[in-house]
Amino acid sequence: MHLMPYRQGFILLPVMLTLVLVAVVALMLNQQSAMDTSRVGSEMEAQQTELIAKAGLKHAEWLLQESVCSGDITLPQTAFSGGSYSAQIDTGYTSTAYTIDVDQDAFLSEIAPDTNYGFNSELLVEATTNQQKRAVYRYDLSAIALNAEILSATAWFYVNQNDDQAAVSLYAINADWAENGATWNNLSTAYDPQPFSAIPRQTASGNLVSVNITSLVQGWVNGTKPNNGVMLIGASDGVSGYGSQEWAVLNQRPHLEVQVGNASGNPVSIDVDGTHAGGNKRVLTYDDARQLQQPVTITIQGGAIVADTYIDENDISHHTGANEDLRSNSASGERKAPLIKFNLGSLPVGAKVGSAKFDIYLYDSGGSATDVVEAHRLTRDWQEGPDGYLTGATWNRYDDTNDWDTPGGDYEAEIQGSFIANTPGWKTIDVSHMVQFWLDHPKQNYGMILLSPIAAGYNEKRYHSSDYSDPNLLPRLHVTLACDCGEICINPRDQGNLLLVVSDAAAPESSDLQKKAVFESWGYTVTLISEDASQISLNAEMGNNDVVYVSATVDETIMGTKLTYASIGVVSEHPALVDELGFAAAQASVVGAAMDIMDASHPVSTLFPQRMIDLYSANMKLSMLQAPLSTDLTVLGTVGGTAAFAVLSPGDLLQSGGYVSSRRVALPFDQSANNNWAHFNSNALALISQAVRWAAEKGSTLMVYWTDDVARKVQRADVMTPVVEYLVINLTAPTGLDVDVENGLIYFTDNLQIKRANLDGSGVTTLINQFFYPQDVKLDRVKGNLYWTVPNLNAVYSSKIDGSSTTLLTTSVNGPAYLSFDEAGKLIYFSEYVDNSVSRCESNGNNCTRLVKDLSSPIGHALDLAGGKVYWSDGSGGDKIWRANLNGTGQELVIGGEQAPQDIAVDTTGGKIYWAAADAGKIRRANLDGSNPEDVVTGLNRPRGVVLALVSEGVGAPVAPPSEDCNGVFRDEFNTVSFSGNDGTLAWSNDWQEIGESDGPGSGDIVVSNNLRLQDNDNGGEGVMRTADLSRAQKAALSMDATTSGLDSSSDYVDVLISADGESGPWEQLQRIAGPSNTVDIKVSHDISKFLSANTTVRLITSPSMGGSDRVYFDNVQIECK
Repeated sequence: MHLMPYRQGFILLPVMLTLVLVAVVALMLNQQSAMDTSRVGSEMEAQQTELIAKAGLKHAEWLLQESVCSGDITLPQTAFSGGSYSAQIDTGYTSTAYTIDVDQDAFLSEIAPDTNYGFNSELLVEATTNQQKRAVYRYDLSAIALNAEILSATAWFYVNQNDDQAAVSLYAINADWAENGATWNNLSTAYDPQPFSAIPRQTASGNLVSVNITSLVQGWVNGTKPNNGVMLIGASDGVSGYGSQEWAVLNQRPHLEVQVGNASGNPVSIDVDGTHAGGNKRVLTYDDARQLQQPVTITIQGGAIVADTYIDENDISHHTGANEDLRSNSASGERKAPLIKFNLGSLPVGAKVGSAKFDIYLYDSGGSATDVVEAHRLTRDWQEGPDGYLTGATWNRYDDTNDWDTPGGDYEAEIQGSFIANTPGWKTIDVSHMVQFWLDHPKQNYGMILLSPIAAGYNEKRYHSSDYSDPNLLPRLHVTLACDCGEICINPRDQGNLLLVVSDAAAPESSDLQKKAVFESWGYTVTLISEDASQISLNAEMGNNDVVYVSATVDETIMGTKLTYASIGVVSEHPALVDELGFAAAQASVVGAAMDIMDASHPVSTLFPQRMIDLYSANMKLSMLQAPLSTDLTVLGTVGGTAAFAVLSPGDLLQSGGYVSSRRVALPFDQSANNNWAHFNSNALALISQAVRWAAEKGSTLMVYWTDDVARKVQRADVMTPVVEYLVINLTAPTGLDVDVENGLIYFTDNLQIKRANLDGSGVTTLINQFFYPQDVKLDRVKGNLYWTVPNLNAVYSSKIDGSSTTLLTTSVNGPAYLSFDEAGKLIYFSEYVDNSVSRCESNGNNCTRLVKDLSSPIGHALDLAGGKVYWSDGSGGDKIWRANLNGTGQELVIGGEQAPQDIAVDTTGGKIYWAAADAGKIRRANLDGSNPEDVVTGLNRPRGVVLALVSEGVGAPVAPPSEDCNGVFRDEFNTVSFSGNDGTLAWSNDWQEIGESDGPGSGDIVVSNNLRLQDNDNGGEGVMRTADLSRAQKAALSMDATTSGLDSSSDYVDVLISADGESGPWEQLQRIAGPSNTVDIKVSHDISKFLSANTTVRLITSPSMGGSDRVYFDNVQIECK
């Protein structure tokens, strides 16, 4: 971002060079004395010619930066100081410039929410509570070809009123709108959740300001992001006013400057010809110039992205990292010095810094009014720490244990900048060179120290730290920088929780700490978890986070398949995990720095041009996917023609079999030894940012839910895939159901009961018990009631959603089967298979009407309220689906030739009906008029009830693979000293977890040595537990061998317990192995079919009274499931 007057001021550069060079030439001429006249003239002419050529080079460099990605440039012959120069700038690409005016703009006002301000000449932005205003702009890009490569795109706005309090953020609008119809009520919330860029706070009005939106325009031109324009949103009570397309001054109207080309040509070559008036010529060539995009300004202030403390010469043990103030002092023996470090992870790597200003707020300027405070670059990392005497930097130490090389900090002697701490207010230091160094060497960003040269008197100054309560007065850094033409130049600003899997969370490697800092700078809250975390621990953390990022530092053999069925999105930079995550069978590596973007239509790649892009600033290894690949793999980028950058979506096939449970991205980077983030350019970080953002999002998926009374299950599937997920199993005879997505619940009938479960099938609760075979149940979401039919009683009932207050609504019906509920009309519709009719009653059971009569045993039922239709099926004795108007008129056949169609569901948005084809064992669908029938899910037993629900990705999905029943054995024979034995055909979900001690398998009261020994020397009750995933089992049995030793009392025992809800219980005792007995062999065997779940856990626990000589040995612990 740039102010236009500042941009125009650069025109003085050639004039300044002229004055300097003329002075140099004059000085050289005057210094010649006793030399040979002809020789002096010849040497002087050559020197003057070189100076002329150097002036031409400076002029060419200035033109290169002012051109903003405009391609090759010719500098014509230009007179200069007794000669002239010309230059040719070769960028290696061609470029076409477009100036695009805004074609739609308006502002939105909260205090007039239905008023349109589409024709105002000034658009206002304000964040005052209850009177917010937002400006919207849209550009017509029809002149630019689809998929054209955008080298640079700069949006210009004229500032008529300036807000000097805060920046104004720019968001992409995500809904269509029109200038003459945009209002607060219909548009104010229609924008992407994260800002794309920002206009810095403005200290003056009357300026044109610019915003670099290159990547956003690239997405619009790619056709993958709808061009709905941008919205400007303020952050303070100050008012910003920007000119609209109706603004009176034409060249101050909002517009977009776009450079379209073929590819970035950096580095750029400049050839300069300098010619002296005397005929001498000099040619200069510079091959390392750079052509840059329009600069952007980014402000970093406060929060977790700033670390600060101060060190005190007079209190060498005190840490001040949590103080609300920072202090400096120049008094000898009393010196104090603030340490400040900004996380620059949000700045594009490799960018060229135009300026960087550090601001700190001085609130107490006691002592000398002439104290100078100087900034020095620190050369060692340090620890911020809390406040007190625990950990953190002090005058003598950079953390709690290690000394600085020199007390008072290790820093460069060079002064980066300074200010005089005389009066309260903002103090500013130019730190441009220091910030450029940190960007070029990110691992050496240790921050800076603010020092005052020793002076007489006690001169303590106090400043607000990053922990101060007022966010507007925290230390801040304003950086103006620019990226190479053709590179992605974005400042990622996201939010959410990110789980970072590393080799060791307790002692993370420096590269992992760098990644953590980068993610935090983008706005994520980051939690570290170790590669050796148990499946249960990992699952628990996934429940608390939005996305997993797998670092290249992990050991793939330890990580294994723990993320194969992750419940949240996964982004992996570890190439050896491509098989476990389902992308490909293997990977290979190649040295390089670039990748071809093959598909720019995906949200992860939409900001990139569809061409080769650089990812590294130096050659490192890139990873490629090796066949066989997942057949559903979406390849976004290739290296040498081989897939390298790819994504999988929920429902896609895993390469090894089964289906993808959540979004996941394979990045094209290699293993840790060949993967150095210090060499990642802005393209690589943008790629990671987009991948994490997409993986963390949860799109909505239309799911079909059904009951199957033969399989005794409640199941579901994505309507676009054949993936069957088992939600509730081992029921008796489920027939009807309804889904409450908002509250995450499923309601269903089961033989004599009505039950409720969580959306993922867990937490099954009986609401209505010992009722006479309810057929169907539906939810009134407005009133919070349940309605159900009981055909054997010829009745319809209602209750509260918790099953209380059961009420008989009507018995004036005959064989009511499946039903539908009209919440708006407060009406119940249902099929009567005995009376051969479709009927309707008021929700209180009154005024029942038979709408359609003389049918053939109607069973299924559905409403299309938008289309004004009621649907029903012929049921078990027929093969047809019918429909009529809601009043019963206009009966028509929808589809025939079906096999016992049961319940029906309507997708009004997609224009489809879905039904359960019982005898065919299928879920089928067709258009609303019955045309284009097709299978959705096949291979079922007898599906009955069916409903549709729009569910967020990953919500309600079981963790285990859903594609096949459990058929095998979980077993541990304890052949090695380990808690991780897997000796069956199926893998346990975790290792044995110790209870009451943590000594490992080789020592303590719990020991593995050809068997599992339990004893209790502590008299507190000790044991172990382990989990198996039985969510796909029809039935299961637990068995093991046990041998007692020394159990001399009935109070000496080991309990065999089981839980369907994991380690937290509740537990049910299967068997107690008790004394008095000695050396007794016992065969343990139990049917555990009623405990089937994804977290079925076996627990072996001693009694509190078992002494050290009382022991029970276990072997061949096994769960067989079918």
